[in-house]
Amino acid sequence: MSQSLGQQVLEPLRPYLNGVTHLLIVPNGPLYDLPFTALPWNGHFLVEQFHLSTLSPRSPC
Repeated sequence: MSQSLGQQVLEPLRPYLNGVTHLLIVPNGPLYDLPFTALPWNGHFLVEQFHLSTLSPRSPC
């Protein structure tokens, strides 16, 4: 299941991630509970390939 989620969520971004080392993730809706660190990327977990930061979409004004 995580393989499928990784392909659906991350694969469209692949052309833009060449040379990127840090991902800033702002999940919304059902993606808020998704453990991005555990998604597969190039045969490893996403957290093994990138520095990850997650922001809440519900930030106060």
